[in-house]
Amino acid sequence: MAGDARLRITFNPPDCRRAMELDPWASDRIKDYARLRDQFGLGTLTPDAGGLPEGALFRRSIVFAHRGWDLFGRALADGKPTALMTGLMPSGKMHLGHKMLLDQVIAYQRLGTDVFIAVADLEAAATRNLPLDECRDFAVTEYLRHYVALGLEPCQFYFQSERVQVLRLAHQLSHRVNWSKLEALYGFSGSTSLAHANAPLVQAGDILHPQLAEFGGPRPTLVPVGVDQDPHLRLTRDLVAAVRKVRCRQAKDGRIGAFATGNDGIAKLLKDAGKLCAKMGFKKQELNVDYGALYLDDAKAEDVEHIDAALAYVDASHGGFGFMAPSSSYHRLMLGLTGGKMSSSEPDSAIFLADSPSDAQRKVKRAQTTGGATVEEHRKTGGRPLECPVFELYAYHLMDDDTKLKEIHDGCADGSWFCGECKALAGDLLGGFLEGHQSRLVKADTKAFAV
Repeated sequence: MAGDARLRITFNPPDCRRAMELDPWASDRIKDYARLRDQFGLGTLTPDAGGLPEGALFRRSIVFAHRGWDLFGRALADGKPTALMTGLMPSGKMHLGHKMLLDQVIAYQRLGTDVFIAVADLEAAATRNLPLDECRDFAVTEYLRHYVALGLEPCQFYFQSERVQVLRLAHQLSHRVNWSKLEALYGFSGSTSLAHANAPLVQAGDILHPQLAEFGGPRPTLVPVGVDQDPHLRLTRDLVAAVRKVRCRQAKDGRIGAFATGNDGIAKLLKDAGKLCAKMGFKKQELNVDYGALYLDDAKAEDVEHIDAALAYVDASHGGFGFMAPSSSYHRLMLGLTGGKMSSSEPDSAIFLADSPSDAQRKVKRAQTTGGATVEEHRKTGGRPLECPVFELYAYHLMDDDTKLKEIHDGCADGSWFCGECKALAGDLLGGFLEGHQSRLVKADTKAFAV
């Protein structure tokens, strides 16, 4: 697009005066993404990042932040093996907020990434008291059918309660985390049930198991999530560091090296690490077995992530798990039509993929907007499109053309485009999308998925 026609969903100005908290099980609206990004140490994911798929969600910076993107993005751009891990909570009807995640999954799948989708039935049972058999039926009929209708091809679609590798891995990882860690990350208290406390460890098992030998072995793995899910990624990345036998990092004195843990076989482990690093071009090496260190004096800080990923293969060859730290990308959470976050538990806040076009149009017509209270006030002050749930419908789902989207944005902002007109057009586009989707839904066949 020409420069004057480009529209990007921009950050709010950062304001770090008050600490922010993330709760993966809450439904609070996040109002300041820039402050959240900075406070939790997320990287900015720009539309020109290497390996990023095409699509409105990416070029408009709706997918806006990351942890460890370069490792995954470089592998994807180079055509090397990659995996993607995501999941669903089988506790509410599928809405456009869920579709936003699936749009990303399908974009990566079309680039050749192996997709794994976990049905979080154990988490649903632990945190929402849902029976496992109901979770299974609901996941297939309410989610998988919609996924197929939206374009998902066969992939690893499974249930937490039935994938023994995930459960075994969760148990093994549990030895590397204590209650204080979980309390700090999730705000757990003495009243938190053990089933709830175990849910993050099962999720860590979900995230890491695509790198087990029977599922493809060590490889860069992406977890695309809403930013409220970041505690799960921080825990999992910490657990990877805890279970690796050898990994690359920058020491306190600034030197970069491969550092080994354990009591047996450290000399052989570091020698094998040195051979691999030499093949990667890092030949100025100093071995100190007593300190469990192989210093790489010609490596730089920006090399650490890729050296560490390569050492995963050495780790695996010496009996370790061989996990690469998972990468993650973060998208903004859709505004609910009634304010707050779009939620399955508040029917009028969300557009469900099973809504009739007339019901969807009714919800849009009643949606809260940011325009002036009167025609005269709106002409004078305009609206705030980037804070409006109806504008988000255009930006996230209904309007791929950046030029037309910018016209709506500018017309709202300068007061020449009125909320009634905006809602009417959004309702018409939404009705057309739902009609097409629901006609495909009737034909959706889930038999190719091993469920």
